[in-house]
Amino acid sequence: MSDRFALTVFYYSTGGADWNNNSGWLSTDSICTWYGVVCSPTGKPEQLRLKQNLLNGTLPDEIGAIGSVTVLQLFQNSLTGEIPTSIYSLPIAAVDFEENQFTGELFPDEIFNAAETLKFYRAGNTFLSGTIPDTISSFTLLKDLWIPNNNVGGVIPDSLTKLNDLNSFLASNCGLSGTIPLEIGKLENLTKLDVSNNNLVGEIPDSIGSLSKLEKLYIQGNSLDGSIPNNSSNMSALNELLADDNDLIGPIPSGYKDLIKLQNFTLANNTITGTIPAFNSPVLHFIDFKNNRLTEQIPSSIFLSSELRVLILSNNLLTGNIPDNYSGAANLSDLWLNGNYLTGTIPDPSPGQLLNIEEILVYNNTLTGNVPDGLCTLREDLPQQFLFLQADCEPRAGSDIPDNECAPGCCTTCFQGRPRL
Repeated sequence: MSDRFALTVFYYSTGGADWNNNSGWLSTDSICTWYGVVCSPTGKPEQLRLKQNLLNGTLPDEIGAIGSVTVLQLFQNSLTGEIPTSIYSLPIAAVDFEENQFTGELFPDEIFNAAETLKFYRAGNTFLSGTIPDTISSFTLLKDLWIPNNNVGGVIPDSLTKLNDLNSFLASNCGLSGTIPLEIGKLENLTKLDVSNNNLVGEIPDSIGSLSKLEKLYIQGNSLDGSIPNNSSNMSALNELLADDNDLIGPIPSGYKDLIKLQNFTLANNTITGTIPAFNSPVLHFIDFKNNRLTEQIPSSIFLSSELRVLILSNNLLTGNIPDNYSGAANLSDLWLNGNYLTGTIPDPSPGQLLNIEEILVYNNTLTGNVPDGLCTLREDLPQQFLFLQADCEPRAGSDIPDNECAPGCCTTCFQGRPRL
């Protein structure tokens, strides 16, 4: 079967007439001039790159007859049906099936025909199903394993940790159960691990702290318990750690303050105790530690990051004053400090500060003094942006004076304040 014939069948099977770009297809010109077909120097089609091109219909078995194809990129189309297993008889190195409506097996038996060539397997956001097989370790060259938002189920096999070249493992919202493999730290080339929103249990393995190239760790939305691993000194590349909505306990290890590339860190809705580390990252962007049991003062060093945009510390046991330098965080948009035991007054920003502010929540604390004029001026100057300023500006029962008196029209919602410690 000729390559031209196989590509022609592919064209008709995937609604080629309605593609976003079908330039050259079905013409008598060289198939190497057809849009999305990339050929070798000898004129053999090596790649089909047709992402986001309005393909619809099914993939024909004839696709496996294009004998030299190594890359098949079909991301974000409207393809349906089962993926032809003939694909895996090709010398295939990279497939991207993401964001289609494929059905059938995620890991059919025939996929192992490509075990010695496949480097990139991206099949997320489809309707594929099946568990991750123990034999996944057969794919010794695999760099990307992306299977999020599929009906996977089962466990993460320990054999996954034998994939020495693995750069990224994305398996969020897959129905995975069991634990994170204890020897996950063997994946020394891993840069991104996303197993969020599954049914994982057990502790975060200590070995995860040895992943010196890890940049993004997403483990939120599971039932993980135990404490946060303390051996963070090797995680020097980490810029995102999302671990909210688990059952974690214990303190935030002090070593996390020295992760100077850290941008986003979330631990919301756990039972984290102890103090907030004095983070030194100059690129700290987003912190969400709400609904824990953190104590003592808010470290002023957090506000030294020029990149800080969101700080959410609601519903903890924090005490002490709001740091005076909070208004020096030029890009700060959201500051949620409500539901703590903060004392002292609300610091007044200087003119020209907090020009990106959108929300300040300081209610349900034990703060005293008026809501500062500088915040009310910002509310007047930024009416379409600074939409929420909530404080304890409603008098407590039996009193005519609120904890934080607020000028008319300044605070958007008033509360009574919480019982004092």
